[in-house]
Amino acid sequence: LVIPNSPAVDAKLQPGDVVTAINGTPANSFEPGALRKLFKGPVGTKITLHVRSKAGERDVTLVLRDVI
Repeated sequence: LVIPNSPAVDAKLQPGDVVTAINGTPANSFEPGALRKLFKGPVGTKITLHVRSKAGERDVTLVLRDVI
């Protein structure tokens, strides 16, 4: 799910994209609480995601901001 008007949209993530790494660390090694804390970090924080999709693999950068 890609939420409208979110940093994910800004990073051009699409439904069906699979995040395989976050800031160079395998995504499956994060505990849910650690992920929540990371994605609720200070506005302006940059998070690099390695994404696998039907089109191939790529890195995207999310820049955290207030969504509401």
